[in-house]
Amino acid sequence: MRKLVKNVLAMLIVGGTAVVMGNGTASASNGIGINEQNFPDAQIRQIATQYDSNKDQILDTSEQKKLTELIVIETTENTGVQENVIRTAKGITSFKGVEYFAELKSISVGRSGKPQSSYKIASDLFQYAKQVKTIRVNYAYADPVDARYKDSDKQMLAKNTSIVIDDSMQCESLSLEGVQVQKMQVVSKKMKKLLIKTCNLPDEYTINTPNLQTLGLKETYVKKLQYGKMDKLKYLSLGLNVIQNGKEKASPVTVLDLQKSKNIAELSVTGCRINKLDLSSVNKTLRLASITQSGKYPIKQVRLGKMAALKGLSVSAKCAAIDASKCSRLNTLECASYGIFKVKLPKSVQYLTLTSLDKKGCKSLKLSNCCLLYTSPSPRDSTS
Repeated sequence: MRKLVKNVLAMLIVGGTAVVMGNGTASASNGIGINEQNFPDAQIRQIATQYDSNKDQILDTSEQKKLTELIVIETTENTGVQENVIRTAKGITSFKGVEYFAELKSISVGRSGKPQSSYKIASDLFQYAKQVKTIRVNYAYADPVDARYKDSDKQMLAKNTSIVIDDSMQCESLSLEGVQVQKMQVVSKKMKKLLIKTCNLPDEYTINTPNLQTLGLKETYVKKLQYGKMDKLKYLSLGLNVIQNGKEKASPVTVLDLQKSKNIAELSVTGCRINKLDLSSVNKTLRLASITQSGKYPIKQVRLGKMAALKGLSVSAKCAAIDASKCSRLNTLECASYGIFKVKLPKSVQYLTLTSLDKKGCKSLKLSNCCLLYTSPSPRDSTS
């Protein structure tokens, strides 16, 4: 009997017929069976079927390499599956099956058209996308023609999303917009780019990404900044205050410690409660800096010191003074404020823009070889 079974198996393999195991998965030598067990969501299963060239209900090794990008759009209009795009009104129940596409490098999930009552990203997206390098999730904006939603109240339409990324994944770039995050753990040496905009993060979250090069937290409320040392970080953008019900909700974060990231080349701080900013720890690498206060939470002090690489600086804040005299390579300076009274410039400055200064203006301003542009918000200030 054993000999008979062995002979039958040998005949099946030689004949090129896939041997399907009890769990519904085809043997590794022949591919993956296209069935409900391997692809629980009918739409993901339909994607697999499209790449089944010989229509044998099995994804062989060559067919598994055909899908390189997957796009999922939650919408009520023109729904269906076409090539690598899923337009769905019911969402994705599970992303199980995408792990079989060996060359899948990018997954984008979002919405289009009028918003539904709520969205929920399948909780296993990150579990089954381990080979994917770029993941984008964008649910930020409601339809502007829908009177229930206002531009000032950007809707977080994707609810209760868990995001867990570790070193078992190949993800290098993660972008989240309009997502209410229930759990967030990003602990990865592979992660290079992390952009989070118009999101709610939990009180406790983890960002431990030593090789991260770009970090953006924009219009995203957090109770505290929780990220580890990132020596390779070059681009940092923070905007931690959000608008809720037409009012500004300010993050309690008041200090930005740049000691953890001493190689930052570009920095943007907009819409935060940070009241003092010390840039001296990035004095060798910082090339561009933009600092803008938020509403009633002014930035009162910006410490520059000797900035060897700084070429462009834009400050809109109620600082008593801006001393850029030791920034030997500074070429462009923009000051927009009702509170900056003293501006000290190095000889290297060629372009200076002063915007919205009141009649007190700049009491102390020394110019040398500089093109001065002054703009005023109203005619009555034109002679200031």
